[in-house]
Amino acid sequence: MVAVISDGGVQAQRVYIHDIDFFVNNLYNQAIRFDQAGCSGVIENLRFSDATLLAGGELIRLDGSGAEPGWTVRNNTLRTSKDGIVIEAGDVYIYGNEFINCVTAIEFTSDLGGAGVIGHNVYRDVTTPFVDADTDVVASTFADVRTATWSLPGAATVNTGVQRLYFPDRSFILAARLTADTAGTGTGFNTLDVHKNGTTIFTTQANRPTLAAGENDGGSQGPDVRAIAAGEYLTIDIDALTATTPAEDLVALVRFVEVPAT
Repeated sequence: MVAVISDGGVQAQRVYIHDIDFFVNNLYNQAIRFDQAGCSGVIENLRFSDATLLAGGELIRLDGSGAEPGWTVRNNTLRTSKDGIVIEAGDVYIYGNEFINCVTAIEFTSDLGGAGVIGHNVYRDVTTPFVDADTDVVASTFADVRTATWSLPGAATVNTGVQRLYFPDRSFILAARLTADTAGTGTGFNTLDVHKNGTTIFTTQANRPTLAAGENDGGSQGPDVRAIAAGEYLTIDIDALTATTPAEDLVALVRFVEVPAT
């Protein structure tokens, strides 16, 4: 069985799927699949119980490109050992859902090309809450996401192990960011590193957030190490400074979402 509910290859459908219990085993790929550009609608109050996806697919796959107002996915319970929702493109509003024992809860296969509002979902025993193929997705509105903040007033200095922030709950890091009230000057970069329990989360050091001369915002960078267990902590390092004058009044931000165990 490829799909329980599908667009059948037809474009520009508007659908309303609601109040269904799925007791599905040995499903080959998707339970709900609308992957034609132009499809849109509302999916709500569905309950998936112990689905087995033979091809490692996902429970819901949606492409809303070209449709307004896009897809609304709300108040569903997705319980599976594979992936929950995959969004190919378009406006999406995913909120009030419960993801239980998913490898990935929500995956974006490309830049949304529209609004992305992700909020007030519950993630329990989820390996990866979000997988995104474009940093614009991280910049979308995530009501679930929290921010850990380090403020370093005055002229920046090279420093290590600044201010431990402990995490009482299992969490997942989305991105880190570095900003400055006053930009630095000269050659080189003002460089941020983030450590978990004393070890960098940027195994690829070239991906650390940086501020070049004249820059006040280094943008968001996704780390290599994202999972945080309950009781672990983060610290920050300032690894390098612009040569003539360093940036001043730095703020380091780490965006994360809590992923408690069931």
